[in-house]
Amino acid sequence: MDHEKLLNFGIRCILNSWAALRLIVINNFSGDDNDDERMANLVMDIRDTLVTRTNQSLESVFESYLEEDFHTSIEDESIDLISRDFTQLFRTIRQNSDVEIRRVAGICSSLKQGPITQSLNWTPEEFTFFGLEPPPVFTGAIPEEPEYILEDEDNENSDDDEEEDESEEEEKMNVDEDDGWETAGKKRRH
Repeated sequence: MDHEKLLNFGIRCILNSWAALRLIVINNFSGDDNDDERMANLVMDIRDTLVTRTNQSLESVFESYLEEDFHTSIEDESIDLISRDFTQLFRTIRQNSDVEIRRVAGICSSLKQGPITQSLNWTPEEFTFFGLEPPPVFTGAIPEEPEYILEDEDNENSDDDEEEDESEEEEKMNVDEDDGWETAGKKRRH
């Protein structure tokens, strides 16, 4: 694999493993159906920022995408961590080392979900090139949905238990009328 292919593969692996981005895309924060195109553009912008060493930081690239395209911001440290991952990836590829690409491919191969969007997809060959197993989505090894055991309808206590569970759930949820946000908390039984 050439350097550009390695970099593109590494970028896709890192983006697919970024939990905050996955939640934002899956929950359709953008409000439209253009997330696949957005992710393709993000891959190009990350690559261009790394390769051309522009004055724009990776952090500002991510913040811009999140604010303009997804109408959100991330307040944890994940943008800084992801930016460091991309920088380290680029440095090791530039030094003709595949240590970092193997690390991010290993993380990606352990994901239980498929790519966030089609433009962030990968091929099994990209993983086997590094001697890694492709993610379970290629092998069909994703565990099936667990079977749920339904309660016996003849059980007299089932209705009482359901009402008790519902009242406990209502106690756990508090709504702040001022800002419209819900806050979930646990109450201890004494």
